[in-house]
Amino acid sequence: MTASDDLAALRRQRDELDQQIADIEYAAACAGKAALDLPMQENDANAKTVRDYLKALLMGVWMRGESFDGKRPFGNSGWEYDLYRPLVVAGLVPGDVCANAFGKEFDRDAADRIICEAIEAL
Repeated sequence: MTASDDLAALRRQRDELDQQIADIEYAAACAGKAALDLPMQENDANAKTVRDYLKALLMGVWMRGESFDGKRPFGNSGWEYDLYRPLVVAGLVPGDVCANAFGKEFDRDAADRIICEAIEAL
C-alpha cells in the first residue's frame, strides 16, 4: 500500500464518521422537536407538555432575573427529572421507568441532548 492509498483510506473513514455524526445530530434534532409535545406527569410548573414546562422555566428566569433559583425553579430540587421522565416513557431515551418513581437508570447524556434540541426548536 502506498502513502496515497493510506491517505485515501483515512479520508473515506473520516467521511464515514462525518456522516455518522450528521445522522446522530439529525436524529437528536428530530427527537428534540418531537419531545416538545410529549405529555408531562404532574409537576410543580403545572405544565401539560415539555414545551409548556420549558416555557415556564424560561419565564421564571426572565421574571425573577438575578433572584432566579436554578436549583429549585419551581420550589423543589430535582426538577430536571420532570423533563427526563417523558423522554424515557416515550422511548426517545432508553431507560427504566417504575410505576411510582422515576428509575435513575437512563442515558442522561442522550436526554440532555434531546432537551437542548427541544430548546433550540422552541
